[in-house]
Amino acid sequence: MGLAELNEAIFDLVDEINARPFQKREDSRRIVFERDERPLLHPLPPVRFELADLRKGKVAPNYHLQIDRNFYSVPARLLGQSLDVRVTSAQVEVFDGGERVACHARMVGVRGRYSTVAVHMPEGHRRHLADWTPQRFETWAETIGPNTLAAIGAILASRKIVEQSYRSCLGVMSLAKKPGGIGRLEDACGRALAATPSPSYTLIKKLWSACHPGDPPPPASLGDAGFVRPSSYYSGDGGRP
Repeated sequence: MGLAELNEAIFDLVDEINARPFQKREDSRRIVFERDERPLLHPLPPVRFELADLRKGKVAPNYHLQIDRNFYSVPARLLGQSLDVRVTSAQVEVFDGGERVACHARMVGVRGRYSTVAVHMPEGHRRHLADWTPQRFETWAETIGPNTLAAIGAILASRKIVEQSYRSCLGVMSLAKKPGGIGRLEDACGRALAATPSPSYTLIKKLWSACHPGDPPPPASLGDAGFVRPSSYYSGDGGRP
């Protein structure tokens, strides 16, 4: 007899025992269950129970909470408040007292990323971003140069919800208005693309701060090879001139 047949035999015996009359009282286990116990039962919750990590978080001026080096939005009216946060393997839930005010898919294996819900934005910020589209960002970037266009395209493609990339695109745009202007931004975007095919605004800004037009171009990306030191490094002088 296999396991399936054994289970079927046990089920039959259980049904027989449940239907058997009590010895010292009326009715049977089956009758008591159907009459007295079943009406008191409630359906199981629609979502299976999962262990959660309960935390506290303070809302930053940009209406986001930092959780494990990533950032999750809450309604802007809660700026500066300390809120309860429930973190599971798949979700980040935020509560103001007993009211759930935000729920995000948890970002795992990345850092410095933002999960932003449009309705959480201040009204003025929301209207400002509503004026933009991916095509408008790309049209602007094309006026700067091919490197900036490629960098903006990569930033727009980096988020499943494209609107979440708009703040990074606006950040790149702001660099064109600073000293060095268009040429410096195009140069910084070229350096960022040489380092990675998916540059972030943070990387572009860092390279923009560190380089100026006319500097020698960066080496091509080394991929998985990591950092490679020149042969002079091993000559005994650490590569010093």
